[in-house]
Amino acid sequence: QAELNRVFTPGGGGHAPPPGGSAASPPAEPSLTVGGDAALLLPALFDAVADVAAALAADDLAGTHSASAKLSASWAAAIANPAGGGDLDGLLPSPPSHGGLADLASARLCFRPYLKRVVAVAEAHRARGGPFPYTLQRCPMFPSRSESSVWLQRPGPRANPYFGAEMLGCGTEIADTQPAR
Repeated sequence: QAELNRVFTPGGGGHAPPPGGSAASPPAEPSLTVGGDAALLLPALFDAVADVAAALAADDLAGTHSASAKLSASWAAAIANPAGGGDLDGLLPSPPSHGGLADLASARLCFRPYLKRVVAVAEAHRARGGPFPYTLQRCPMFPSRSESSVWLQRPGPRANPYFGAEMLGCGTEIADTQPAR
């Protein structure tokens, strides 16, 4: 939870996670602290992520593959950027490839862990006051009632990427003060 509450600070400041850790503890998430230059690269990545989510919500597998390829290209261009790209490399892992997935259910499962990380970064970016013309949404039904999933989308009617047409409007918007799960 502390990682999710951490906000971006100009110049890459912030607190480092405690060193070490026991073998029984889960692996630590990368820090959500990123310098001002790297934060300027985030909107293009958020836009590409919103495209993948929109294609999944539209039940469009070919569109998902295309949007995923564009997301991968955007991510590669961002981390190659000398003005902060190195910070982004540690902040967001390489996006999953959807090209080899034969159905929407597999694509949705593949994209979920990455999208959850992107939403954590987006929440920190939004809390810092960075440009954020999107909404953050949560679906209480995927993959079960006991586990929620989150996504980023452009403003407009809710378009759930985890269920598509089956439950397109399922979910709630995450308020600025409500952390994602």
